[in-house]
Amino acid sequence: MHWMILCGLFLLVMLSTYQLLANEELVYGFGLMVPVLPMFVFAKASDYRRKYLHD
Repeated sequence: MHWMILCGLFLLVMLSTYQLLANEELVYGFGLMVPVLPMFVFAKASDYRRKYLHD
């Protein structure tokens, strides 16, 4: 599930970047800002797991 969410966020960034460059409309820039919070949360969760949840 985690991997699918990350792939979806990456796909959203790629699609938004393409649309922003191809159509030159700033409204597609919002697609670049949407994944910032979830990616930050996933990065912190990975760091937490590495530090505190040893196998």
